[in-house]
Amino acid sequence: LTGPITIQQEPIPGKKRPRWVARFTPDLMRLLQKVSDQEVFDSILLEKGDQSLNEEVIVPLEKIPKYEKLAPEFLRLAEKGASVLSIASSYGMSWEYANEIMEFAKTGVRPIWKAGKRTGQGGKPNKYLKYVDQVVHMKDVQKFSFTKIIEQLKISPHTVRRAYDHAHCDKIRNAVENGQMPDRGSYTHLGEEVHQIIREMLKAGTDPKSIARETGCSINTVKRAKKKMEAEGISKE
Repeated sequence: LTGPITIQQEPIPGKKRPRWVARFTPDLMRLLQKVSDQEVFDSILLEKGDQSLNEEVIVPLEKIPKYEKLAPEFLRLAEKGASVLSIASSYGMSWEYANEIMEFAKTGVRPIWKAGKRTGQGGKPNKYLKYVDQVVHMKDVQKFSFTKIIEQLKISPHTVRRAYDHAHCDKIRNAVENGQMPDRGSYTHLGEEVHQIIREMLKAGTDPKSIARETGCSINTVKRAKKKMEAEGISKE
């Protein structure tokens, strides 16, 4: 029903680059004949003539911006209870960019970004990527808090969070899909190594006061570890 489709470039007044457009002349008379009854079709044909509806259509072939593609999905996730920060984490982007997309989804106002200088070398790699392995080891293995990781690596909270979320993108995405806060794991101020020593000493039957003195932690920390072991069914050796 579209007839032949011609794709070509044409100049845009006031701009250096031309645009691609598609041109075609749809056979609307055939379409009307298919979707309407004969009486309606005959009346349209009598009133308009068989050539009046066959006008050329010009469709610009433009690339859809990434933010426009993501806007409906971001709005859907927000309506399920996900925060902009959580959505940004699940898509591996900054909060600022995700917030711009959310504003577009709600208002239809397109974001205005300052164009960067073209160098021909591509964009710079994200800083957080080189810290992914370190952050994951410190958080998941050593059980450090994000605050302690920030202090030791001397990088921003934003970089630490993005590095951690990059390694756990599936877990973050599932939480966002369910409208939940992402679980970024537990932490201990003492570090996992000290807690492992506490557990081993408890399993060996050492009394809590002695363990606290040996490890430099509080007696309450030892008691909490003991209570947790009992809940997990771990007994003395």
